[in-house]
Amino acid sequence: MSSYRTIPIPNFLLNYLKDLYDDCSSYYNFNDNWYVFGDIDPLPDTTLRARKSNNTFKARVKDIRVHDFRHSCASLLIDRGANITLVAKYLGHSKIDETLNTYSHMYQNRLENIVQIIEVQNTKLLESKQKEFPEHKEKIIDYEDADYYDYNEDLDNKKEDDLVL
Repeated sequence: MSSYRTIPIPNFLLNYLKDLYDDCSSYYNFNDNWYVFGDIDPLPDTTLRARKSNNTFKARVKDIRVHDFRHSCASLLIDRGANITLVAKYLGHSKIDETLNTYSHMYQNRLENIVQIIEVQNTKLLESKQKEFPEHKEKIIDYEDADYYDYNEDLDNKKEDDLVL
């Protein structure tokens, strides 16, 4: 893992940090070594954990480890369609395998999406073909209403030397 790296942050967070910097810059002994979480010295881990636990108790939500916020962020990014290679880089993983092994379960429900994408593209191709060659009367299948082919039935009837994909 690449612990020290420069990563982009959202504008709202950058604005919060600028406001915090402006507020803290009026404090006595403020300098560029001032810590975001602390002041002259960084906040101890125990203080950070205690504040987190106290706030989760007040909010009546499950208390999770600080590291779990990292997993939540990665899961949210992947769920919203972020590129896995970029998520790995954002997390500081030196190899994408680490990210894939940790978050591969996030992709299981997307297999149906792949089939739908293929079906939509096929429908668009057929519609385009009909516009270009109106005399060609190939039927466009509405996949929303169509019955799906049962591949399991083929698997039950397969022979030993049949190739199954």
